[in-house]
Amino acid sequence: MASAWRLLHDAEVGIARLPGAHPLVAPLADALEAVAKGHVGISPPYHDLRKTAEALKLARIALRGAYDEQRVTVFDRDPLAIAAASSPQVMRTVARTILGPLDHAAERDRALLLDTFGAWLDADGSADRAAATLFCHPNTVRHRLRRLQDQTGRSLSQPRELAELTLAFEIDRRITDPAH
Repeated sequence: MASAWRLLHDAEVGIARLPGAHPLVAPLADALEAVAKGHVGISPPYHDLRKTAEALKLARIALRGAYDEQRVTVFDRDPLAIAAASSPQVMRTVARTILGPLDHAAERDRALLLDTFGAWLDADGSADRAAATLFCHPNTVRHRLRRLQDQTGRSLSQPRELAELTLAFEIDRRITDPAH
């Protein structure tokens, strides 16, 4: 994979030539994940070098979507991360609107509910798999998720409300990260 890199005042940027008519970004993301010391943002592939400035803009947005547990963010592979990072000021307001009721809980309790929700999302909505990740009983996961629903007023069984909670969760874990 041919590439060229340049150090700018605030980031190291690179352009990589990906082979094929429909280049696969996954091998590049995997390679960068293996060697990157910091956060990485990758733009969608493009075929015309005149589009480089736009691609750099999209890569910078993807970079803002990265955090310690997901150091490499690909613009067109992780739309929730991109939405969470696109307009930080607006997204902070969105997250506060949705997760604001959790601010009345103790910080430890708030973190526990959001960590459980994140594990449940990562487990594709399986309380059993989330429980295995969290080292607790599946009923504990279900109970915490009910508490999250009760406190936020949003239901995990309603697609729009679940999407809102998921977006707010993605925003929250990025804006509380000291790297952003």
